[in-house]
Amino acid sequence: MSKRNRLAMTKKFTTWALLHLCLLFSTPSCRREEPGGKTTTPEAENPQLPTKSKVESDTELEDYYIRIHSRRISEAQKILEEFRKGGGIEKRPVILSFGHFTHDEEDAQNLRKQLSEHYTVEISAANQDGIWLIKGTTDPEAIDVNKQEFLDWISFMANVSKSHGCVFSSWDIKDPISKQTWSNQEIETPFD
Repeated sequence: MSKRNRLAMTKKFTTWALLHLCLLFSTPSCRREEPGGKTTTPEAENPQLPTKSKVESDTELEDYYIRIHSRRISEAQKILEEFRKGGGIEKRPVILSFGHFTHDEEDAQNLRKQLSEHYTVEISAANQDGIWLIKGTTDPEAIDVNKQEFLDWISFMANVSKSHGCVFSSWDIKDPISKQTWSNQEIETPFD
């Protein structure tokens, strides 16, 4: 990987890591609405925050993606325990939805293009300047999955997101029969 590409990747990493923490904790220091409805972010308020030139190596970026992947799998395993209590997931129809984010509109478009082959996908700009959200679903169609296929789907989403320079941030699984929905946003893991 060229030095220029590494620098571009580390800038994305810094922004994503900061945004992910802010979204997770929703602290006033992370997101503050100013008079007139304008939202400010830490990047705009504090020029001392890390920039791509301060991130030391690709290893940090890879470690970040490993943590995200591990967190999503851990959340899925906890959800599967709850799902099992409601009748199990041997092989049954479910509706899957997901969310990713990135700092680069082109990365968002590329991820949307790939995922739209099998999902309904939309892109929107987040409240934070320069952040793009990619959301998708199998809805209204349910797909048949078992436990391993569901875990493989979670892993696929984390990996495809990474391959496009994005972060797999949210997902949910809905039982179309009971109408009950489980979301990773409601789960705490050792990675939080």
